[in-house]
Amino acid sequence: MNVNNPHSIENFLTSGWRGYFSLWTAIWRYYIVGRILALFVAGICVLYLGFFGWFFGLLIWFPYWLWSLVTLWRSAPNSPWPILGLLARIWVYLEVVLAIFNIDRLTLTSW
Repeated sequence: MNVNNPHSIENFLTSGWRGYFSLWTAIWRYYIVGRILALFVAGICVLYLGFFGWFFGLLIWFPYWLWSLVTLWRSAPNSPWPILGLLARIWVYLEVVLAIFNIDRLTLTSW
């Protein structure tokens, strides 16, 4: 495992976790496009694997969701306009609060 390699997955994950990306990169590449791809893969798991697909879908979706929120939060100050960083952090805060207070809607028993 070579962490000093700039193209390694370890460097990619820790760079996001530490907030080294620009705000533009954090929003468009990893928050929007990355989430669409992760949700697509999780949806494929649910469609083709049945009951176990929910488990695999959550194993794919939840860590990426958490990583994208941390990446967006910590990359917020890397914007040339401070107001955009503030708006990004407000967005992350609201998303987490909404997820916490609507956790009962994420279970299969409420459907």
